[in-house]
Amino acid sequence: MKKLISFIVIGCQTLTFAFAQTAAETTEVAQQTETKVKKEFHALEKGSFLQISGGAGHGALNYTMDNGVQKWMVPAATLNLNYSYFFLPYLGVGIGTGISTYGSTAILNKEFVWNGVSDSENDTYNHHTQVTDWTEKQLSHMVEVPLALQFHHNFGSKVGLFAALGAKIGIPVYSTYEVTSGTLTHSGYYPQWDLWLRDLPDRFFTEDNTGKNGKFNLKPSYSAFAEFGLLFQLGKRTDLLLGLYGSYGFNDISPVVQNDRSELGFRNNTYAFMNDYNGLIGTREVNKINTLNYGVKIGVQVYLGGSKKKPVEPEKVFVHDTICIVDTLIIRDTVTNVEIKYIEKQAQQRLDKMLQTAVIWFDFDKYDPKVEPADLLDNIADVLKSSPTMKISVNGHTCSIGSDKYNEKLSKKRADVIAKLLKEKGVANNQITVRAFASYQPFRYNAKEHQRSKDRRVEIIPLNEKGEMCDSLGNIIPEPIRYTKFMGKEKVSEGDRLAQYARKWYGEQAFWVYIYEANIDKIPHPNKLEKGITIKIPKLDAALIDPNNPASIDAANKIKAKYMQ
Repeated sequence: MKKLISFIVIGCQTLTFAFAQTAAETTEVAQQTETKVKKEFHALEKGSFLQISGGAGHGALNYTMDNGVQKWMVPAATLNLNYSYFFLPYLGVGIGTGISTYGSTAILNKEFVWNGVSDSENDTYNHHTQVTDWTEKQLSHMVEVPLALQFHHNFGSKVGLFAALGAKIGIPVYSTYEVTSGTLTHSGYYPQWDLWLRDLPDRFFTEDNTGKNGKFNLKPSYSAFAEFGLLFQLGKRTDLLLGLYGSYGFNDISPVVQNDRSELGFRNNTYAFMNDYNGLIGTREVNKINTLNYGVKIGVQVYLGGSKKKPVEPEKVFVHDTICIVDTLIIRDTVTNVEIKYIEKQAQQRLDKMLQTAVIWFDFDKYDPKVEPADLLDNIADVLKSSPTMKISVNGHTCSIGSDKYNEKLSKKRADVIAKLLKEKGVANNQITVRAFASYQPFRYNAKEHQRSKDRRVEIIPLNEKGEMCDSLGNIIPEPIRYTKFMGKEKVSEGDRLAQYARKWYGEQAFWVYIYEANIDKIPHPNKLEKGITIKIPKLDAALIDPNNPASIDAANKIKAKYMQ
């Protein structure tokens, strides 16, 4: 037990050093003309995980001997398959199955005496057997079923921590012994004549029983165990794990109770020559037996599904002389106001100018402005209050990092914050419509961090009398396409283009923009498809992808112009 505790203490110190070193290595200084962003580590969230791992270390059938010593540890291995469900982002439960090896080597030195033995002439004597350096190796393979409370955490990069604490049952399935060395020296003492006889053939002699082997039985083991270590991201759903493990069995797994045990493996507790030998386990020479093991494990952890994972905060960046915080909420009007007949032209122009120049930065994954845009919102509120018939839409947007569900909520919160600030400044509720567009309306292609930051925005768009979003010329701005249904997949080969996929699936190359928007998180640029990736082909309304309708092609070309700037 002391060795196990020492092992765990040393392991903790080692891992602490590794964590500190990892954190130091991931700290970078951004240059003025460069943008350096941390690589995304898929944050461990709620959901299901499958873990396959193997371990190497030492395992013991741990016991004591009154007349010998036990080399209680032998090299041992484990192989495990575990399923985990995390009901909190950092805490979960797990169950699994595996096989582990336990073993020991016992060395016995003892003299056995059988009194009242008759020789071939029916003379009575005491038979003495001196056991010298009798060495027996035991090995047991157990199928184990663990149940554990589990913990995991990431450090904002590609490195994380895992730990587990629980109990397990071990069921012995195959246990063997083998005598590897040692001698038996037989002698006889005749008390009636005070006579010792030695070195007589077939009765009083020295024998070497090396190679004797067989099987033995054990009871199930009930153990407590602990694991901890590091996680290294391999892919979007896959992690490499490297750690330490240890377990300790609390119950006696001896096959028979102490009073029913025989001596030295002789059957029926009577004198016999060694051809009747059946091992030390289950004899009086071995006391209470329990299991003990520790070692190093390596494995792969796969995320199966569940709650989507929250996007990971990128580093702050410096671009030339302008300090900007990556992953910001932007209040930006990319379109101007529509002419509304009930609003004065001067008010229109004033609001138009405000919406064109409004840019406000926010911290990553936040929806409260870092600096409240008081002056800007005051001016917008003044115009809206002076023209009660004027209405606006406050539209929240996000970039493509994170799940659709999470981004939907985040974009709604961003829009709600701005709407609330306007209402607090006196704008009527019926003048404001809040919309959440998640990542369905990207500003431009967003493969790089400084480009994705443009998508983390709120737009304030004028509404016409029907409540439709319009530009300054009165043209209706369509709702962004939500890519939720798909009709096929394509694995990208060398030289493939989005246009060829559009011709294949839609009959017109201009519709490649829809395939791009549906896979924008995988494609760094419309003209750069990475070999080996798999992209999804969205299922769209027939009117949108009608190759015989010039209006459908024109709409696609307008989207193309945005991405090819």
